[in-house]
Amino acid sequence: MLIWAGFLVLLGLCTAVLSWSSRYLRYCVRRLATNIGDTVPAGIQSLLEDRAARRARGVGLGVVAAGIAILAVVLVWGPDVVDADGLWAVVALTFTFGALGLAAVEIWWPVTVEDSAVRTARTSVPVLADYLSPSVMVLTWSLTVLSWLVLAGALVLGRTKWFDEAVILGGPVPIFGVGVTSLAILTVLAVRRVLNAPQPASDQRELFWQDALRASTLSSLYTALTVSSLLGLMLASYAVDDAASVVALSSGQVGPEWTGSILMIAYTLAPIYLVVNMGLTLSGQGRRDVRHFCRRLWTGDGGQRRASA
Repeated sequence: MLIWAGFLVLLGLCTAVLSWSSRYLRYCVRRLATNIGDTVPAGIQSLLEDRAARRARGVGLGVVAAGIAILAVVLVWGPDVVDADGLWAVVALTFTFGALGLAAVEIWWPVTVEDSAVRTARTSVPVLADYLSPSVMVLTWSLTVLSWLVLAGALVLGRTKWFDEAVILGGPVPIFGVGVTSLAILTVLAVRRVLNAPQPASDQRELFWQDALRASTLSSLYTALTVSSLLGLMLASYAVDDAASVVALSSGQVGPEWTGSILMIAYTLAPIYLVVNMGLTLSGQGRRDVRHFCRRLWTGDGGQRRASA
C-alpha cells in the first residue's frame, strides 16, 4: 500500500502540472464548447483557460491528499489490513479526494467575470433547478444518503462477533465516510457560491455562456458527489466481506443466515446498482444539462438565443 500512496502523490502532482500545459487547457475549452454546442466568444478564451487550470490544480492537490491519507492509514494500522480492500479503495479514495479539491476550487473561485463595470444583466435570479434537472438532484442526494447509511452499517457490523472490527476500522471505510461527508458539505457550499456569483454581461451571448459555465460547473459537482457515493457502496461491500472472511477463517465457523444475506446483497445488488447508475449519470450528462438550462432560461427566436428574463 505504500507503493499506492506514493503513486497517488505522483499522480496528483502530474495532474497539477497539467495546469501549465497550454495544449491541455485549450483541449478543456474545446471540450466545453462542444458540450455547450457553441463556439467560444472572443475575449473569454483566457478566462476559460484560467478556470481549467484552477480545476486541474484543485483535483491534483486532492489526489495528493488521497495518497497522504492512505500513507497515514498504513502508518497507524499497518499495511496488511489496508491491503484487504485493494484497488477499489485506491480508486474510491482517489476520486473522492480529487472531487474535494474540485469543490474547494469552486468555493474560492466561483464562475464569475473579472470586469466590475456596470453592464446589462438579467433582472431575475436563476436557481439550481434552472441548471440541473430534478432527476439529477434526487439521484445524487438519494445515493449520498444511502452511502452514509451503508458506511455507517459497515461500522456497526464491525461491532458484532461475525465481522472483524479491525478490518473495517483499519481499512479506508472510516476515511471514506469522512471524505463523502466533507464532499457533500463542500458541494453545498460550492453550489451556493456559484449561484450567488454576479452575472453582468455586455450582450446576450455572453450571458448565455455564463449560464452554460454555471450548468457545466454544477453538473460536474453533482456528478462527482454521485460517483463518490456509488464507490462508497462498493467499498463498504468489499470491506464487510473481508471482515466476515477474516472471522470465518480464524474461527472456522460461518456466520448466521442474516450475515449471508448481507453478503449476497453486497455482491449482487450493489454492483448492478453501481453499473446502471454510473451509466445513467455519466452518459451525455453535459449535453442534457445544456438542453435543460436552455429550456429554463432561454428561448429560440429566429435562430437567436434570448434571455428569458
